[in-house]
Amino acid sequence: MLTACFPQNRVGFLVGLALWGAFCALVATLLHNFASYAAALAGYTAGIIASDELGAIGGTNGEAFTLAITRVSEIWIGIVCAGIVHMSGPSTLSSVRN
Repeated sequence: MLTACFPQNRVGFLVGLALWGAFCALVATLLHNFASYAAALAGYTAGIIASDELGAIGGTNGEAFTLAITRVSEIWIGIVCAGIVHMSGPSTLSSVRN
């Protein structure tokens, strides 16, 4: 979204990215557990995508959408794997002790 809003305005892009990161940090401090992690993940994922979009010399390479889709796919694979591991393990800690 930031790339589409500020295609030729580097300062506006960086200000928007900073505001998004600040908003995600605020939400992460207000929420708990997995919801807090999701908010923090949204903030630094935007930073990862933005760093690739700006490039080493500040030029765009035109692959922001592809990078964003790849990153979201990686996150979903991690969520599914964590869910499988969670469901395959014991349901409570007390069953591990016995």
